[in-house]
Amino acid sequence: GLPGETLADMRETIKFSLSLPLTRAQYMFFHPYPGTKSYKQIIANQPERLRHVESSFANVAYVDEGLTEMQLKILQRTAFMRFYLRPKQFAALFTSIRHPLQAFYIARRILRWMIFD
Repeated sequence: GLPGETLADMRETIKFSLSLPLTRAQYMFFHPYPGTKSYKQIIANQPERLRHVESSFANVAYVDEGLTEMQLKILQRTAFMRFYLRPKQFAALFTSIRHPLQAFYIARRILRWMIFD
């Protein structure tokens, strides 16, 4: 969700990440921090596009024109699901579990990917 990035651009990034030999992936929202150049530009030109800047990376902090917060959340969850639910990735994820707390953490993350805030 970088400024100027389209849904098609984001889908291409996800597609590219799926083609790489990665064992883990993170799909994060653009988060312009106060005091940064990006933040200052957005405040000067599009202050209505900022939200949840003070909170965690789990929240959408910026929504570019033509997009919605829900579209970004759906795309992020879709990316996580497409990455981690591939048979090889799914097997690798669960064979890497070494402790019951780790299994609990993974199960909690999967549930959070499936449930929208």
